[in-house]
Amino acid sequence: MALVQAGPVKLECLEQGQGDRTMVLVHGASSSARIWHSLQELLANAGVRTLAIGTRGAGASHRSPDPDDYNSQTYAADLAAALRALGERKFTLVGHSLGVMNSVHFMRDHASDFEVQALVLIAGGNLKAREAATPEQLRELEELMLLPGKDEATRRALWEPLHTGLPLDIRDILWRDIENSPVERAIGQGAGLRHDLTPVMASMPVPTMIVSGDADAVVPIEVTLEGYLTLPTDRRHLHVLHGIDHYPNAEAPDQISDALLRFIDAQAP
Repeated sequence: MALVQAGPVKLECLEQGQGDRTMVLVHGASSSARIWHSLQELLANAGVRTLAIGTRGAGASHRSPDPDDYNSQTYAADLAAALRALGERKFTLVGHSLGVMNSVHFMRDHASDFEVQALVLIAGGNLKAREAATPEQLRELEELMLLPGKDEATRRALWEPLHTGLPLDIRDILWRDIENSPVERAIGQGAGLRHDLTPVMASMPVPTMIVSGDADAVVPIEVTLEGYLTLPTDRRHLHVLHGIDHYPNAEAPDQISDALLRFIDAQAP
């Protein structure tokens, strides 16, 4: 595990593999960079170098006591600062769940400083503007995303089947990361998407692949397909995983690896 100085904060950065092709991996709301472990190993075996960079509050990354520091625009700025510090310029950007929103904010605000060859958005929805979640919606989201609300043993038992593509020791670390996530992070992220990102999606200048499991209980596939339909028709691609829920990078990393390799072989050789 390493930390990279990203402007005023330090972020966890997990690197695997060597090669001329690089992927930058951006995790979701309650997760950490550890969720990419198995996918990173598979891509490394295929000659692709990967960087999984944690957001504020995730894993060993910087923690802030201010909920306003936890939002997609800040995460995108942190990611850009980390990549500059690492000297990274040319890569494929891959976002999962909230990482999709973070990645699109990155494309809007920071991509001009980099050479983003392609974009992969996994289980991220349609990115329409929406208000902050109501208490009832937050409770429903907690149930779907297996956040606090049940005793830990029950939560772990529900969470486990969705992450069986990770080795047990990595699952243990990832679970601790999730359990130790600061409450301010959840509050900040629950403030809603205040800006409609569909115009950004519609003008996306790079080949973009949308990925969804058809059994996704957190972001239903029809919502993700709405996002797909906003993309330019000459640059959009779609990959649907049968019987897979919201965490394909942890449930079916072999399928995600195959899809990513085919995509970058065709779009970012």
